[in-house]
Amino acid sequence: MDAKQFAALQLVRSSKALVIGAGKLFELCPFQPEELIPLSSNGANDSNGDIKFDELEQLCNALRVFPRVVFVDPFSSSNVEKANRLRPSVVVTIEFNHGLPHGKFTSRFTLLFGEKVASLPSPQDRYEFTIYTPLTLKKLLEFKHEPDEFPYVVELARKRKIQPDLWITPDGKIRFAQDHARIWLFERLGMRDFVYRLNGQNVALLATDRTKLSLLLRYVRSGFLSVSSEDLIKLTNLKTIASGTAKAPLLPLSLRARFALLDDEDATLIEKNSNEVVSVLVAPRTRVERSEVLMVDDDGSVEWAPVERTHTELVAFLPSKHSPDRYFESEVFELAERFELPNAPTVEEVDRKRAQKAERAIEMLADILNQHGQRLFQFQREDIVKLLTKRFGILAWDPGCGKTIGGLVFALGALAMGDCAQRVLVVVPQDLIPQWFAEIEKFFGADFASEWIVISGIEDAINLVRLSRIVPKTYPLFAITWYEALRDAVGEDKLIKRSDGESCPCCKHKVHRNGLCSYGCPFNGSPYLSRRRDAAWFLKKFVRNGVLVLDEGTYIKSCDSLRGIAARRLVTAKYRLIMTGTPIKNLLSDLPMLLQLAAKPNSPAYPFPPEQEGVARFSKQFMVIERNLLNGRRRIGPEPTSLSTLQLMLSSTVLRRRKDQIGEVIVPLEIKVHEVPLTHEQALWYRAWCDDELFERWFYVTHNRAISDLAKLLSRMTHLLFVIGHPTSSTATGSPVPLSQLTALPTPTELTHKNALVVDLAERFVREDNYCVVFAQTVGVLEVLAKMLKERGIQVHMAVEKRSGKMQSLPPAKRSAVIQRFKQQGGVLFASISAMAHGHDFAFVPKAVVHSLPFAYDSYAQAICRVHRIVSPKPVEVHIVNVGNSLDMYLFELLRRKELAASSVLDNTMLEITINKDEWQKVWEQVRESLDDLVVV
Repeated sequence: MDAKQFAALQLVRSSKALVIGAGKLFELCPFQPEELIPLSSNGANDSNGDIKFDELEQLCNALRVFPRVVFVDPFSSSNVEKANRLRPSVVVTIEFNHGLPHGKFTSRFTLLFGEKVASLPSPQDRYEFTIYTPLTLKKLLEFKHEPDEFPYVVELARKRKIQPDLWITPDGKIRFAQDHARIWLFERLGMRDFVYRLNGQNVALLATDRTKLSLLLRYVRSGFLSVSSEDLIKLTNLKTIASGTAKAPLLPLSLRARFALLDDEDATLIEKNSNEVVSVLVAPRTRVERSEVLMVDDDGSVEWAPVERTHTELVAFLPSKHSPDRYFESEVFELAERFELPNAPTVEEVDRKRAQKAERAIEMLADILNQHGQRLFQFQREDIVKLLTKRFGILAWDPGCGKTIGGLVFALGALAMGDCAQRVLVVVPQDLIPQWFAEIEKFFGADFASEWIVISGIEDAINLVRLSRIVPKTYPLFAITWYEALRDAVGEDKLIKRSDGESCPCCKHKVHRNGLCSYGCPFNGSPYLSRRRDAAWFLKKFVRNGVLVLDEGTYIKSCDSLRGIAARRLVTAKYRLIMTGTPIKNLLSDLPMLLQLAAKPNSPAYPFPPEQEGVARFSKQFMVIERNLLNGRRRIGPEPTSLSTLQLMLSSTVLRRRKDQIGEVIVPLEIKVHEVPLTHEQALWYRAWCDDELFERWFYVTHNRAISDLAKLLSRMTHLLFVIGHPTSSTATGSPVPLSQLTALPTPTELTHKNALVVDLAERFVREDNYCVVFAQTVGVLEVLAKMLKERGIQVHMAVEKRSGKMQSLPPAKRSAVIQRFKQQGGVLFASISAMAHGHDFAFVPKAVVHSLPFAYDSYAQAICRVHRIVSPKPVEVHIVNVGNSLDMYLFELLRRKELAASSVLDNTMLEITINKDEWQKVWEQVRESLDDLVVV
C-alpha cells in the first residue's frame, strides 16, 4: 500500500461520512468511518433524523462547507449526481469484477471524483470498495489534521427541523438558538459578538439600529439563517416603521448619527462634486484587540489577566471605482467631505401642528417673564418647544445655561398645552430648594412662589394626594420635594402564608389557585399581609398624567439606590423632563436609568426593559465586551462602542448644548495660573513620599497587605497632593504611623507659599468686587485660610465644618443657608470643589480661586461653571494656584487636556472624560522625573 492509499484510508476512518443511497451496501466495508450519516430519499419520511438532500445542498453552498467523505450507491445515476453536487473530497463506492456495474460508469467516476487510489475486496461477496479522490497526497495529509466542519452542517439541518436559528418571543424579545450547531454557525458567520449583544433584546431595538436589521435580513435571504415566515414578516415590517415624535431627534443629527441612517439595501450617497448617486453597502464589523486587566481572585489576590476586547462599528462599502472604497464610522468626517449623508427630520418637523402649539405656549410665558423684567434666550425657547412637542427628554445644557428656568418653563408650558393633568411635581437635591424658590420668585413673582407646596416626607405626600382629589382637576397644583424625601416610608413588607383550601382571615372565603379568595378582599392574590410604602408611591398618584421635572438627574443613575428606585416610580407623569449638566459622569451605564424615566422602558426611544435588566442589556449593546482568556468569562468593559447607532438612539431623548453652541454672547472666562514654590519642609516631605523603598516600608507597617499598582500610584499622589495643599494633615504626614517615624523629617506647618497667595488673592478680590469663592480639594486647610482672612477683617462663610475630627462639607440644608448668607452679605465663601459641582449658582461672583485640584475632571469643570454662567454680568476670572514642577502642575495639565478632548466624545460632550491607568502612570513618571527641578524657597 503506497502513501496516498494509506492517507486516503486514514482520512475515511477519521471522518463522519455521508451515505447517498442504500446504506446497507457498505455494512461490510473494511474501512468504516467514525459515523455513517444517512441521507433521506426523496419523499421519504425523515422523522428518524435523516436529512433531505435539497436542504443539505443549500446549507453546504451557503456556508461553503462540503463533506469530506461520501459513500455513494452507484446503482442509481441520481445518487452519483447528488454526490457530485456536494463536492466531496473523497468518494467511496462499489465495483464488481474489478469494475463498476456498467463500464461507462468507471470513466465517469474518474472524471467526476478524481483518481482511483484504493480498492479493497469485500470479505464475503465478489465486489470491492473503491476510493476516488481529486486531492494530492499533501492535501490528504493536511485534511487529516484540520477540523471537520461538515458534521455541524448536518446537525444544523436536523436542529432547524425542531427550531429555527432565531425567533421572536410573544413578549417581543428576539432570541437566538444556543446549541452547539448554532454556536458554530454564528462563529463561522462572524456573528458571535452580534448574537451575544442582540440575544434577548427587545426586537424594537432593531428599528433603531437599522444596519443590524438589514444585516439580519440579508443573512436570512442568503440562507445563512433560518426564521419562521411569521417572524420574517415582523422583522421586515420593522424597516417600514414610520418615524414618529417618540423616535424623532430633538436636534439636527450629528454626522456620526447620520452614518447610522445608511442602510445596506436602499441607501445611497450623493457625491458633492458631480451630484452622482452612489450606492452604498453598510454592515457592522467587530474589531478584536488583546490587552490585560487587573483581576481580583476569590482569595483576594490580584493579578493581571489577558483579555480579548470586542468593539463594534459600522463600515460603509462603496463601488470599487471610488477610492477609498470603504469608510469606518470613525472616518465619517472624511466621508462627509465627498458625499452628502442621509438625514432625519427633527421632532418639530415631524409634528409641525403640535410644535406650533408649543410655540404659542412659550410665547405666552415669555410675555409673563417680560412683565417681571426677565427674558428667555432664543436657544431656550427653541429647545423647550422641542421638548414640549415630544413630551419627554433629558435637558443636558452646559452648567450655567439656565436649566432651572428651562425646567420651570417646560412645566408651565406643558400645562398650557392643555393635554395633561394640571399637576406639577419638581424633584431637586435638598440644598437647591431655596435656590429654586428664589428662581421662581425672580422669574414669576412672589405670589406664584407662595403657591408651591414643599413635600418633606410621606405624611406630606399623603396629604398632597388627598388635596389633589379635592381640588378640581382644572386647577393647577405645584409641589416640590427632594430625593431623600421620596424615600421616606411607613410600614414594612410582611408575607401572609395561605395554602389552597384554607379560609381567608379577612373575607372568610376559601383560598384557591395561588392565593385567590374573593373579589374585593385586600389579600386576594397578594402574598403580603402589609407593604412598605414610601412617599414616591403616593406622589406617583399625584403626578399621574401630569408634569414631572427632575433636577440633577444623575442622582438617580444607579439602578440599585433607593432614591433612584423611588424617583423612577414617578414615570406615571405624561410630561417628563430630567435636567443635568452631565448625563454621563463616568460610564455609559450611568445613562439607562435616566432614559428609563424620561422615555419609559420598552418604548421606541428606549427599547430596553426596566431596572437592572435594562442596564445589562443596554451595556451589552453599547459597551465593549471583555472576554477573560484564562477562564472564558465575559464582562462589560468601560468604553463605549457602536457610537453611531448610540448617538442616533440618544438623539431622540437627550438635548445637549455646550456654551459655544447656544448662539448667545456670554461674558468671557479667563483662567489664570499662578505658580508658587514649595517650602523647604514641604520639599523634604514631598521627596520622601516619592521614595519607593520608604513608601513600601510605610505601607507594610500601616496596612500589612499587598496593594495593586494603580492603587499604590493613586495613594502616593494623594499624599503628595496633601503635602502641597494641607501639609499638617494626617494624609500628608501618614496615618496611623507618620512617615517621620521611619526617616528624619521636619515638623510641617501651614505657612506655605500656596496658602499665602490664596489668602492674598481672596482679600484683593473681596475688596474689589465684594465677592470671592475659594474651592479646595484638601478641605481641611480651609479652616486655616479662613482664620488668616478673619485676622485681616474679611468676612468669611464656611461651606464645610469639622465632624468626627475631620473637615467635611455641610449637610445640604446648612450649606444652602450659608450660600444665601454669602450672597446677601458678601465676603469669601470657602467650599469643597467636589460638593459645589452641582446646582449652585454663583453668577454674582466674578472671581474665584482654586486652592487645590481634584482628581476627577467633572468636579473641576463643574466648579468653574458655578461662577461662569450665561447670566454672569461681569467677565469671570478663575485663578488656579499651583506649585511649579510638581504634581499640582501635571494634574492641571492633564485636566486641561481632558477639557479639550471632552467635546469630541460622543459629540457635544455626551460622556464626561475619565482618566485611565496609563494617564495616571504618565503623570507619576513626570512627578518622579521632576524631583530635581522642584522650586523651593
